[in-house]
Amino acid sequence: MGILDSAKQWFNRENVDKAERGIVAVHQNMDRVVDIVHSAKIVKETTHQVVGSADGYVGDYLKSQKNNHDHQQKMTSILSSHHENMVQIEKKYDQQNMVLDKSFDVIDRGLEDNNIALVAEGLKSSTQIAMSNPFEKELEALDRAIDDPDALIEI
Repeated sequence: MGILDSAKQWFNRENVDKAERGIVAVHQNMDRVVDIVHSAKIVKETTHQVVGSADGYVGDYLKSQKNNHDHQQKMTSILSSHHENMVQIEKKYDQQNMVLDKSFDVIDRGLEDNNIALVAEGLKSSTQIAMSNPFEKELEALDRAIDDPDALIEI
């Protein structure tokens, strides 16, 4: 048997059909590979978009946390300042009450001694105290600061 006979034998219909099926299978597999590569590119692009979005969200979250922290610090400062102001207000009113109590003691002594001048003095003193503003100096300083365009007013 020669080469020609061998080639004829190999190229029979069954082998040709097998070869054609093999070629079709190769083409189908190549199409699948192309689809897989295309899908991988889409996954890669989507992953980059997701990572980019996540970076944005992380940045926003960190800004939010910083703003929250800054807000908490400001609130703590405001509350501390408010507490200090309330202590000062109570102190001033306590002083005013002490002086008012002394005026009432003068009135009581005048009534006990039937001393009209002492009663009048106590009433005059208590009226002046009641009409006075314990924060008059602070208000005057604030008025001066408002009139001064270069003044810095902290609230």
